[in-house]
Amino acid sequence: MKIQVRDLKVMMLAIVLLGSIIGNKQQIVMASSASITLASLSDTIQIGDTFSVSVTLKSSSTNKIGEVSTKIKYDTDCMEFSSENGMFEEADGEITISDAGTESNATKKYILQFKAMDTKVGRIWIEGTPLVYNSNGNVLSVSKNVLQVSIGERTEKSGNKNLSSLVIKEGTLDKKFSKSETSYTMTVPQEVKSLTVLATPENANSKVTIKGADKLLVGENNIVITVTSETKRTKDYNIVVTRGDIQSSAATPKASAAPGENKEGQDISENQPSKSPEPEGDKEQGNRFSDYEFVSATNLRSMPKGYLSVALTINQKNVDAYQLEDQEDKDMYLVYAKYQSSEPGFYMYDQKEGTLQRFVQGKEESNLITEEDMVSVKEYNDEVQKLGLIIGVCAGVITMLLICVIRLYMKSKGYTKEFE
Repeated sequence: MKIQVRDLKVMMLAIVLLGSIIGNKQQIVMASSASITLASLSDTIQIGDTFSVSVTLKSSSTNKIGEVSTKIKYDTDCMEFSSENGMFEEADGEITISDAGTESNATKKYILQFKAMDTKVGRIWIEGTPLVYNSNGNVLSVSKNVLQVSIGERTEKSGNKNLSSLVIKEGTLDKKFSKSETSYTMTVPQEVKSLTVLATPENANSKVTIKGADKLLVGENNIVITVTSETKRTKDYNIVVTRGDIQSSAATPKASAAPGENKEGQDISENQPSKSPEPEGDKEQGNRFSDYEFVSATNLRSMPKGYLSVALTINQKNVDAYQLEDQEDKDMYLVYAKYQSSEPGFYMYDQKEGTLQRFVQGKEESNLITEEDMVSVKEYNDEVQKLGLIIGVCAGVITMLLICVIRLYMKSKGYTKEFE
């Protein structure tokens, strides 16, 4: 039986095309990638606490993420899985996430819950190769990380509800501050329309709220500073602030103005010139935080975990600010600022109360996201593309070798003439 040269050419062309398709297909599919990031949503974790871990999938291309199937393992000697969700299945320390991909999004997020059982630095990680598909059904290459969770001993909550210091930047209290003294008075000029209250609790975990300092009325104003301890006990410090001349502002209105007085009975003589009302707005917060310089935290090597960048304006200036993803109190912001000549650091800004307090950051490494924890998607894609190119070249070399083998085989069988 003789094989025609035309048939052999068709066979060789088909083999070359097949090898090219295999190489290019591998490169196309592997060029698209996604990342899976594990992150703890709790700053501190103690034995007995239930804490949450977010599993965030992000596509690095325009493709949306569809079906997801991945396995997550954790250290069973210090934590146990406690989520109740039909999408999660757990057995022997291995959690399976199965998402049929009925909805395709560029980002998908799942929340896992664990209970801390023992003091240890436990690990949570992605087991094996996750199967993540785009909306077209193609498998995406995935980068992943390992999460370390530090579990500490349970400590008794403090009932300390005292302040260690109390300072009003716009004036001076009538007496020296004492944590046992809860009532104070002070007087400020009429030009002062708001107060900057710096109240520091003795226990850093206590919460301080301030009411009445934002908009001062002419006359007496009651400022209430409430300290709430870890055990939910409260203590109020009261400051009666008098703005301007209380006698002139409280004068009884007269039916007609006497010489040298206006209709409200206020003196408008040479010694007390009339003053037009100041516009509200800029001067309402004009003196607030003047000793603070808000700086960018974008280039920092570490950021408190779980915080996302949000928009914030303080004193009509745009400030870099951050909030937790699932934060309930939307008036609280994390900002990076420098007080006078001190080193810059993180502060908690209460937009509602108009206060700024130092942010106490946990010491555990698990509370920080460092540059070393993040995988460079660009470098990863470059390596994957190089791998795809190598596969394509290898496929071409194999194809050429196969053609040579076929030619040698045909010649050995006496088909030399058909090749000539």
